[in-house]
Amino acid sequence: TYGNPVTGWLNLRIDKDPFTNGPLIKGKPYFISITSYALNKKALLKYNDDAKDSNYVLSRLYDIKNTGNSDVIIKGPHSIVGIVPGSNSYDPYITNGNTKHIEGASETNITYTVVNKSLTKADEYEIGFYLDSLSTVYSLYYYIKDKTTDTILSDSSKNYDNVEKYTGMVDGFTVDVPWKAPEQPEYNSLDWAIPYKNDTTGAFYIGNDIDTSKVVLLVLSQNNSDAIRANRMRRVELRFGVTSKGYRYIYKRHAYKYAEGLLNSGPGFVDLPFQAWVVDDRFGEQYQLAVGYTEDARQSSVSPPGVYDPSNDIALTKEYIIIFDSPYDPTGSNIVYTGDHNQANYSNGYNLSAAGISDSMKTIANSPFFNTMYLVGLERIDTTGTFNPTGTLVINPEYFLTEKDKYSFVPKLNITDSEAKSMFEKVNVYPNPLYAYNPLGSYEQGSKFRADDPFVTFTNLPNKVTVKIFSLSGTKLRTLEKNDTNPFLNWDLKNEDGLRVASGMYIAIVSNPKYGDKVLKFAIIMPQKQIQRY
Repeated sequence: TYGNPVTGWLNLRIDKDPFTNGPLIKGKPYFISITSYALNKKALLKYNDDAKDSNYVLSRLYDIKNTGNSDVIIKGPHSIVGIVPGSNSYDPYITNGNTKHIEGASETNITYTVVNKSLTKADEYEIGFYLDSLSTVYSLYYYIKDKTTDTILSDSSKNYDNVEKYTGMVDGFTVDVPWKAPEQPEYNSLDWAIPYKNDTTGAFYIGNDIDTSKVVLLVLSQNNSDAIRANRMRRVELRFGVTSKGYRYIYKRHAYKYAEGLLNSGPGFVDLPFQAWVVDDRFGEQYQLAVGYTEDARQSSVSPPGVYDPSNDIALTKEYIIIFDSPYDPTGSNIVYTGDHNQANYSNGYNLSAAGISDSMKTIANSPFFNTMYLVGLERIDTTGTFNPTGTLVINPEYFLTEKDKYSFVPKLNITDSEAKSMFEKVNVYPNPLYAYNPLGSYEQGSKFRADDPFVTFTNLPNKVTVKIFSLSGTKLRTLEKNDTNPFLNWDLKNEDGLRVASGMYIAIVSNPKYGDKVLKFAIIMPQKQIQRY
């Protein structure tokens, strides 16, 4: 598509000097050329017959040649040749402009860059997201909408700035949308719990849509949940020392099933020594969650049946805390978690066939782990005495992009008066001091400055300025004026009579009718010159 004037844009951003690896030097021309070439790939031959050798040679029978027109050096608006950083200081192209996060909880910072001002409008734009329902891994599309005209400019983009180098230009600007894939949450330690083993103990998101999700194999399911998505992760406080009611699942016949549906297994809805709460300020949510736990009926001598007590070996007791993505119900009447005939199979899922059940409830019931937001495995340090846990386990997810996030911005096309005034305060002269030779002289090809003609440059100038140059004794030597968008103005070190000034200290008064005066002091050490005629 590069031959298309609409889609054929290459966006090359250079933010450091390619020769020194340091910052770009304001006022120094940089020469950039775009060339084309043709390569006959059939001419590439293996250096030897070793299949592991990645070295190739190019036969003399073939050739690599430039194609098309002669190389062209790109030039900027204020230089004869080359691009001069800082040449549009008072009329800049905004790079990494800020957007406003108007909805959602993401910590992602989205920016925009003006690429073509002639196409950019001062309209209000919106960036929003929606889930890619066909992707197994958590993935979002984003759209760009002109809110002023109510027009969708891009409706299904995945050009994230750390995935795709070219993000696509619309209305003369590009947007930089960083993408960070969801990961496992972070969580704190508890005084009574053995340090986490990460693969068997800790807090785990077990949805199948993130690459780093961990299946706790001790719960004996080889699958992750299909009924929970990463965008449902919230900051959760698991509070010990306060009681709640929860669902109990017992390991029998290679699965974890609702206890009340098993013969001689006791109640399925039991008292638990903890509560789970969503307390998430970024989403603006606070509510209690439904909970439960798993146990192994074969280990009744280690952990009493119907009582949450993981002991010091969770591999033995298999007592995991379940935090469901569902509001707390103290009556235990959520049929998804019990089954219509108490046949709920937590680790493998089951078919829920009761009348009046919604499709979404059937989907949750059919999934391993149902819609578990987090599965928590803990082990006791001290197993003596009655188990009365205290403290709070805080589960903190990362705040990545979700379909709830929206950003808006109005492209900034011009700097403000205060920014222009601040720029005027940065008016300067360089080189200062000038030691006989200005290295930029050699760059001014075709100009009146030869390599051995010294000059100084006034920089950061607004469109209209008058520069008056004086000696230290107060004698005015030269008046320079400009009324254009070029922020640079050169002085050839000559007075009004065209005679070169002597070495010494000089004062310049830079005046602008809007921003006032700026006084500069600079030193000149003139080069030694042989006078040919006298």
